[in-house]
Amino acid sequence: MIPANSAAIARDIENLCAVVQDFLNDIERLDVASFWLKPSKEADDARMDIDVEILDYEQKIARVLSILGQRLALYADALQLAATRESVTQWRKSWTDRLGKTEFWHDSETHGRESPAFNEIKPVLDGLLVLLQPDQKIPPTPVDRVIGIGLNTA
Repeated sequence: MIPANSAAIARDIENLCAVVQDFLNDIERLDVASFWLKPSKEADDARMDIDVEILDYEQKIARVLSILGQRLALYADALQLAATRESVTQWRKSWTDRLGKTEFWHDSETHGRESPAFNEIKPVLDGLLVLLQPDQKIPPTPVDRVIGIGLNTA
């Protein structure tokens, strides 16, 4: 049964996901800035400052993901989704000490930053959004995300 406040729950989940993505984008911009610094003492100092900023963003990501985990548990209980509640509980336990950790990635065409903890819980978030907003666009499949094609055009 979809609750009457499903739109509010979906909006809350979407907003928290957007904040995490914004922080990841900010870290990526810092990575790019660090990459283009020419070797010098000033550049070394700037890189140290950038590293401190990245750590600050990772702490912010950890706080947002912690809030997201708490709310997902609450929403799963309210929606009577026991398996989702268990998944969220296991996710929170497995990422407790590394919730805000980000990783740089690259391939032959592009690069970026990602949050392994966020990546792991994202399919659950996508599934909840489909349940809460059945009339909205279906989220991309993991294959679409990995290879960047738009197979999912619904």
